[in-house]
Amino acid sequence: MYIGRFAPTPSGPLHFGSVITAMASYLDAKHNNGKWKVRIDDIDSPRVVEGAESAILKSLEKLGLFWDNKVSRQSENIKEYKDILEVLKNKNLTYNCRCSRKKILESNESDSDEPIYKNNCRNKQHPSSKKSSIRLIANYKSINFIDRAQGPQFHNIDNTASDFIIKRSDQLYSYQFAVVIDDELQW
Repeated sequence: MYIGRFAPTPSGPLHFGSVITAMASYLDAKHNNGKWKVRIDDIDSPRVVEGAESAILKSLEKLGLFWDNKVSRQSENIKEYKDILEVLKNKNLTYNCRCSRKKILESNESDSDEPIYKNNCRNKQHPSSKKSSIRLIANYKSINFIDRAQGPQFHNIDNTASDFIIKRSDQLYSYQFAVVIDDELQW
């Protein structure tokens, strides 16, 4: 079954870009005789504003964008994040990292605006601490996928991507990690 999703962060009211995204997702799902689901991306708790979730849902309803099934929330999936992180740890696919953004920026040799982490801690076996983040080992040279709008895509990412954080040093799960699990759970 085709499923469209809209996953706003409850950090304030919907802005114009979010409304366009919600409408596009809704119309695409309905055009394909699918379901449209809403998930509140509230995993980054310091950014959550009281009352924003309610305001977002009311705005969607006023626009005639009614979701199928119940609204889900990332905060309801913490146990699943923890369980999957343990699976990845047991498969030796993660490591603790103590590099700050400042340290990564200082060691960056790229001309890119976004510093590229050089996997500095991958083989250091730092013990877990409240000051370390957890990174997922990303051993890939290139990625291939089919984009429905732009067709086949091929990207050589050997020097443009690195091991990424799946649990931040503030002990919150990263968006990149959580959203993949959320999408699977919301299927």
